Amino acid sequence: MSRNEHDISAIQELTINAAAFDSIRHTLSLKKQAEVTDIAKSRATTMVQDLERKNFRIEDNDYTRRRHLIEWHRKYTFSLACLIFFFIGAPLGAIIRKGGLGLPVVISLLLFLFYYVIDNTNYKMARDGVISVWQGTWTSSAILALLGAFFSYKASNDSTILEVDTYIGVFKRLFGKRAVNTFERKELIIYETDYRKAFADANTLTQECRMYLQNCPFPPYFPFWDMQRLNDKLRQIVNIETSMVEELANSRNPKIILLLNQLPIIPLGRNAAPFRQKRWNKALGLAFPLGLAWYLQARYYDKRTRDDLQLASSVCTQLGQAITDMNLIN
Repeated sequence: MSRNEHDISAIQELTINAAAFDSIRHTLSLKKQAEVTDIAKSRATTMVQDLERKNFRIEDNDYTRRRHLIEWHRKYTFSLACLIFFFIGAPLGAIIRKGGLGLPVVISLLLFLFYYVIDNTNYKMARDGVISVWQGTWTSSAILALLGAFFSYKASNDSTILEVDTYIGVFKRLFGKRAVNTFERKELIIYETDYRKAFADANTLTQECRMYLQNCPFPPYFPFWDMQRLNDKLRQIVNIETSMVEELANSRNPKIILLLNQLPIIPLGRNAAPFRQKRWNKALGLAFPLGLAWYLQARYYDKRTRDDLQLASSVCTQLGQAITDMNLIN
């Protein structure tokens, strides 16, 4: 049979099949005919899309080459990923001290899912030619290596980055909850309290707090980035308070211990520019959105610091009065 005769017979067969389909279709109700037509259209559309996709891949000469290159790179990246996961898992075991087995397993699974999502996404993009092959295969390993280096560094410095108490403290400071003293009367006292020295420290601290409140107003925006002298003054106040507290913490008098617990813990550096070098502070001040955010935060903490200084001055006055009234100075 020649080719023309074969084509003619194929056309006749298709015509007969089409006629048979039409005759069967007309025997159905209108509702059924509509359903059959929709199903046929849907299947035809799916077949056309599948054929177009396969034809695109066949015509794309680089598709097979990219897949071969991806598999070649993966022989190295998968081996490297095993090593990197070791440098993530070992530091995690050293950093996470609470939670038993559950917390490390949960964090490990989250890290693996993170790696899997990045690796799978980049694999598809590299396979379809959206990004280069080396980018698609090595990106996940590079990100994982950075995490491994970070966790290893934190573990070597005995970090508490993955402890819940660390973040609880951060949120307390963020939402304005102050740290408080929790002194108790000691059962065994090795060194007796020098009330004369503590009385002098209390008077000095009262004077220093009042002088700071009067002579150190919070500066405007641009002078703010050169306020290291205010930090130095505040550091001197904190040193005097620490010396007085260390001395009075050995007291047997319950009233003294009660007043010590009312003393605020004054934070350092939160109402000042972040860097020690002036040029970095000025650079942050010129980066107006970031600089303004830091300035507003520092202004808020400066108000809190001033409230703490007023409270410290009042408590020190009461301490001095209590030491005098109870004749604790020999």
